[in-house]
Amino acid sequence: MNKNVICHIFSFNYLRLKIDIIVYNLYYKMIKYIDLCSGIGGFRVALEKQNIETKCVLSADIKQDAIDTYNINFGENNKKTDIYMLNPKEIESFDLLCAGFPCQPFSSAGQKKGFSDKRGGMIFKILEICEYHKPEFVVLENVYNLMTLENGECITKIKDMFEKIGYKVNYKKFNSC
Repeated sequence: MNKNVICHIFSFNYLRLKIDIIVYNLYYKMIKYIDLCSGIGGFRVALEKQNIETKCVLSADIKQDAIDTYNINFGENNKKTDIYMLNPKEIESFDLLCAGFPCQPFSSAGQKKGFSDKRGGMIFKILEICEYHKPEFVVLENVYNLMTLENGECITKIKDMFEKIGYKVNYKKFNSC
């Protein structure tokens, strides 16, 4: 099975991803995943609503209020975590990485600093984790402007970096209204 990176903010071949995950689930029985920049747990809620067995092996966010709400939502006791400080070797193996990495550096409402903003560089930490663990699936979420910022160079760079480590990348604008 090919490894897949899906930019969830963009409309993607959702049915194909769902079929791949279900087939993977039938073969391996359970999908282990990590939830980076987890916020209050949107990715986790979506995964738990699917008819597949999943186990979250790591939830991480730097905002205390978000982690407090996440812990209430899922009955856990996660600590505030700076994702930049995660050591990939210390993360339990997983099949799926979910990340709603910071949008401020790419947003049309922000300063549009892209990768030069520390928060925009979060994608490089995500890549480091993916390169070490090689999960079967990666689902990323961000703002539409990621596709247009710097004449599309940001999304092209992300796509190229994931392809360089062996992933097939799909992305397209997703209407969240």
